[in-house]
Amino acid sequence: MKEKSPNFFVVGVVKGGTTSLYQYLSQHPDVFLTPIKETNHFSDKDMDHEHFDNQYELDSRLDIKKYLAKKERETVHIAHVRERSDYMKLFQNVGNERARGEVCNSYMLCPCSASQIYEAFPDSKIIVMLREPARRMYSQYLMNIREAKVLGRSFREEIEHDNNKNRKGWGVSHNYFELGNYASQIKRYIELFGKENVMVCLFEDFIKDPEKEMKRIFKFLDVSEDVKLDTQVFNVARKPRSKYLNYFLSRTGILKLARSIVPKAKRGKYKQMLSKKGGFVPISAEDEAYLRAHYASEVKDLKALLNIDLNIWGY
Repeated sequence: MKEKSPNFFVVGVVKGGTTSLYQYLSQHPDVFLTPIKETNHFSDKDMDHEHFDNQYELDSRLDIKKYLAKKERETVHIAHVRERSDYMKLFQNVGNERARGEVCNSYMLCPCSASQIYEAFPDSKIIVMLREPARRMYSQYLMNIREAKVLGRSFREEIEHDNNKNRKGWGVSHNYFELGNYASQIKRYIELFGKENVMVCLFEDFIKDPEKEMKRIFKFLDVSEDVKLDTQVFNVARKPRSKYLNYFLSRTGILKLARSIVPKAKRGKYKQMLSKKGGFVPISAEDEAYLRAHYASEVKDLKALLNIDLNIWGY
């Protein structure tokens, strides 16, 4: 049934504000989002499940059949919904919502995603959140420290270590450099869906004036712009109070188990015990200059593709 099908997709980018966007979209009465934020359904053909990083496999593990059997489905950040019948069941609770979709960052990186979405739902609208690539990469590094995916390597050591891996891919490596190759990734969507159906939002504008950007997004989705939103920032970088304890609790699965047991209202207390907001050293001028030089031609291609002003990035 068409009215129970998705008609928009937020396809990225990692550390580009998609978690906040998911929360803001969820507050609109005429927008339905999948309870699993990142289903990875339309990127599955590019996934190398056998070689997933252990921590990624643990974080994304979900018994989808058991989950779908629940009358009330809690919000899950990431999973792998491989079968189309299971994916469509995520839209079972659609009512009269005009805009129906999902938010999934792997759809930017994985080449198959654009064509897979187009084949299934060709009339869909596409939203892309972009962030200045050097700062995006550094933010991802900080997130990976918090999520115990990195321990003991400096920023430069980590991104070069990842870049030199023989086996790469979503969930297999961190793809620090590849995730910033915006032009070719967006081009795939424009060629299939048409430029008028692909909306690009800049993270920097989104953070500066979230209400203004959400009005633009709601207009693009053809739903009312007059909605009062709680625009607190979600998924803010937090620094573990003990990186070794954090690493142990995460890698052993204890943290994930605790999240499934501890009521949501009480999780904040334990989060405060284990981590704190801020506390990270900003990206060094040397590393930033190195990455900006690396991405200069990419940003030039992006400007030409989208015909937009990227002065806010300083390129």
